[in-house]
Amino acid sequence: MRVGIFLTRTYRPYSIDFDGYAAEIARSGHEPVVICPANHHPNFPFQVVVYAGDEASHPDFWKALGLERVICMTWFKHPEIFQAIRAAGVRIINRADSDGQVSARVFPSAVFHRCVQAFHGPMDLLRRLRHFVNRWLWHWKSDDAEVLKMMDLSDRIVVETQPFLEHFKKFLRFHRREDLLGKFAVVPHSVPELFIESPVAGSPRKTIFCSGRWDDDQKNAALLAASIPQILRECPEGDFLIAGYGVDEMFARLAGQDSRIRLAGLLPRESLPALLAGSRFLLSSSRWESHPIGALEALCCGCTVVATPVPGFQAIVQGGKYGTLASSHSVAALVNAVREEWMLWDAGKRLPGEIASHWRAEVNNKVVVAQLLSQ
Repeated sequence: MRVGIFLTRTYRPYSIDFDGYAAEIARSGHEPVVICPANHHPNFPFQVVVYAGDEASHPDFWKALGLERVICMTWFKHPEIFQAIRAAGVRIINRADSDGQVSARVFPSAVFHRCVQAFHGPMDLLRRLRHFVNRWLWHWKSDDAEVLKMMDLSDRIVVETQPFLEHFKKFLRFHRREDLLGKFAVVPHSVPELFIESPVAGSPRKTIFCSGRWDDDQKNAALLAASIPQILRECPEGDFLIAGYGVDEMFARLAGQDSRIRLAGLLPRESLPALLAGSRFLLSSSRWESHPIGALEALCCGCTVVATPVPGFQAIVQGGKYGTLASSHSVAALVNAVREEWMLWDAGKRLPGEIASHWRAEVNNKVVVAQLLSQ
């Protein structure tokens, strides 16, 4: 069976492990094909088909590929492409990569939060407020109609957690389209093999690991930077390792003031398991997330997670079993969550081996791809 992995973005090593998808599809006895608008992935060992312009919107393009099914990542956009895939007789597995809060009318609080929170000055705030009001008053009908059309065109819709599925259920009830619920399945994101196979260190672990695109408003570097000095006062034996894009711009001043703050910049993925194996928990200040793969990687290395109260992290910590959530997006709440999690580690209530074993069984590519191919 030829199995497509369809992307609307340039193919490069992603946080979502499409490389692992392709390798596991091949190990399962099938033939993977990546379809994308540009390929920036060096030395990829499987077939990559690059499409130009609206080529993917034509059934003949898909017929020529000879696929039986395709795993699609389009974020409920581009119905013309799904129409072409269906016309070619190819089964569509729609990988949602969404927390399900897809409508400004059904989830006004969540959409307002995403639209408005990261403003830069009063004029930007006014622009963002106007954008939200337009979405809530007028654009929600067309936005929701596109999501529903993409659902209609999908053979299966794969969401990453049960809480995300509950959001989609609310969306469908609002539109009286419960008939679509039978298309949904819950399959988590996977993590690369190196996180599954790396050694898991026990205690002592003293490092707080933070990673992200810190120049992106989503990651809320300002909240993390404001929280770090107080966290270090609360946990004086701890230290920070901060990695990712924009580290120097966002955290150089802090690092210059305290030697317990180490800045790593952009790290090769191969170095991450060992660094996570020496960390207590991953700390995230994100304003929003879907299914945070960096947190899954940390859990597979025996870390826990401390984060802001967004649905993706709520699903991961499972009521406190695998981490602690802040009660709000504030310095006080984030510091308090770190304090609580630090105490749990000090009390010996966090067992890295058990944490890693549980998550490695859940999010390895063999398990995840088997579930995707069964849809």
